[in-house]
Amino acid sequence: MPKYLSIIFLLFIANDILAQEKLSLETAVIETLDKNFSIVIARKSEQIAVNNNDLGNAGFLPTANLESTYTRSQTDTEQQFFDGREFNVPGARSQVFNTNARLDWVLFDGFRMFAAKERLGYMEDLGKTQTQIVMENVLVELVSTYYQLITQQELLQVYKDALEVSQSRRDLIQKRFELGAGNRIDLLQTMVNVNADSSQYIMQQNTVRRLRTLVNQFMNRDIKTNFEASDEIQLNKSLIYEELLEDALLQNRTMTEARLNLKVNETSIDEIKSRYWPQLNFFAGLSYNQLENEAGFIQSSRNQGFNYGLNMRLNLFNGFNDRREIQNQKILKETSENMVKDIQLRLTTNLYNAYNDYQTAITIAEFEEKNLQIATQNLDIAMEQFNLAVINEVTFREIQQNAVEVANRLLQARFDVKLTELELMQLSGGLIRNAGY
Repeated sequence: MPKYLSIIFLLFIANDILAQEKLSLETAVIETLDKNFSIVIARKSEQIAVNNNDLGNAGFLPTANLESTYTRSQTDTEQQFFDGREFNVPGARSQVFNTNARLDWVLFDGFRMFAAKERLGYMEDLGKTQTQIVMENVLVELVSTYYQLITQQELLQVYKDALEVSQSRRDLIQKRFELGAGNRIDLLQTMVNVNADSSQYIMQQNTVRRLRTLVNQFMNRDIKTNFEASDEIQLNKSLIYEELLEDALLQNRTMTEARLNLKVNETSIDEIKSRYWPQLNFFAGLSYNQLENEAGFIQSSRNQGFNYGLNMRLNLFNGFNDRREIQNQKILKETSENMVKDIQLRLTTNLYNAYNDYQTAITIAEFEEKNLQIATQNLDIAMEQFNLAVINEVTFREIQQNAVEVANRLLQARFDVKLTELELMQLSGGLIRNAGY
């Protein structure tokens, strides 16, 4: 490629980088929580649970109904009486208009309405908790993808630096060869290395693009939006197991969901037991009736009035269905209790393993930081010796690749620390809290 074309190509890349949006993790989280489809759908389900938690649905409020009927008919009437009289009316028309209004109010139902209201409150809390679980799962995917993007961006820079070193080494050997101080084997080998590094760099660019697309998808925006993750991976090495465990047992969303399901089952038992009590109802009604008839003894009539009273109902026997439902509900309650215990056991196990992984990842990251310092120093020395023709291309390439591998391992180790930290935050219930929700 001519030199001036290379300069134009590099300027094009630089302009593209400068035009990129700088996207922080905080901005990505806010946009995701607001626009992600999974979270939006979960909030809709939560709103249904909120709407259901009212006095009317629990049975505290009266019901009122209005019913009106209008009937019109046409009848041929022929009547003969014992005294010889006849009464014939062809096509006699009649019309009837009835209107009734009724109010019913349950005054006492064995405390069912109180148990129902309590259950609806737990259902509302359950809906909110389930929304938070969806939010947590989406945030875990988003944040891990964002940190992966940071890692791959930094690795892209490592590959870019390696490519530039290989290109400069190729140019140096090319000059030596032209001056008769080099050999063709070294020149060809450096050309192979440049091509290999170029391929690696291009593939890494595609990896970064794919991760950008995923982040855009979480944020529910155009997946082609170009941006650069602006944050850096900052390791939190101060997490304490005992504090995480205490928070997890109190605030873990899955644990909270299990406890709420248990509460729902308990209140459902109280609702069924209320059937053993008598139910007292108050009723009141208004009525209006109007009749007009062209045939018959009554030509027209009109009635209106009101009524009210009390109604008591007691279920004496219904085939032991109430007892059966209570037994089944108690079984569900026992199942919920066991689920709470099982989730707690799995939670403590997962937290313990995650914390061990967290400590291990920190130790490995610290080792790789030291390794990178050594590998970088070794690469600098090798560069000086190569320029002085003290070492050959093969030896330098091995040292260069070792430095790249160490950098890659360090980036991966730091990413592993963030993943375990993210898992600990989710298990301890701190992920949504730290996000401000």
